[in-house]
Amino acid sequence: MEVIWMWKSFEKMKVKANEILEEAQANTSKKITLAEADREVSLTSAYVHGLKNLYLTLGVNSEEHQLSLMMIRALENSDVRSNLYRGYGYNTSTIVSSPLN
Repeated sequence: MEVIWMWKSFEKMKVKANEILEEAQANTSKKITLAEADREVSLTSAYVHGLKNLYLTLGVNSEEHQLSLMMIRALENSDVRSNLYRGYGYNTSTIVSSPLN
C-alpha cells in the first residue's frame, strides 16, 4: 500500500516538475523574442540617426538624393556585384556613366 502511495506521489511530482519546466521554457522563449525585437528597434533607430547625420553633414536635402545615396550604400553592401547596377564602378568605388567592362 505504501509503495502505491509513493508511486502516485512520485508521479505527481514528475507532472509538477514537467509543468514548471514547460513554463520556464515558455518564459525563456518570450524573453528571447522580446530581446530580439528590442535589438531590431535599437539597430533601426541607430541607422536612421546615422543617416540623418550623414545627410546633414553632406548637405543633402533632397529626398531623391538621399534615396540615391541609400541605393549606392545598399549596392556597396550587396553580395551580388557582377551585373547588379551598371552605373556604379565597384572596383574604383565611383559612379560611372559607361557600362562596366
